[in-house]
Amino acid sequence: MVNSKTNCMKYRIIEETYRNEYGEMKRKVYTIKRQKSFLGIRYWSSVKHKECGGFDIYNKVTEFQTHSEAHDFIVNVLCGNEGRDEWNYKVVSEFDCTIPKQIGKP
Repeated sequence: MVNSKTNCMKYRIIEETYRNEYGEMKRKVYTIKRQKSFLGIRYWSSVKHKECGGFDIYNKVTEFQTHSEAHDFIVNVLCGNEGRDEWNYKVVSEFDCTIPKQIGKP
């Protein structure tokens, strides 16, 4: 099943660098932008995830240390079938306590 949220989406990987007041590069990260459309107008929006801080939950831009990490995230998660910012559940055991125990059987 194709994820309808990401079907036919366009993505960009953006390199962001921070330079201090002396021009020295202090930080470099890669972020992802997704092309969206509202009333027929296209625009680019940063891919974000939820973070908890104190008593609040907020959306934060998802950052990657390398270009290849950002690329793999697009391929495997955004365009793939892996979940994102969600819990997944599956039954691993089930017990029925209404059935009486039988002697000699575990």
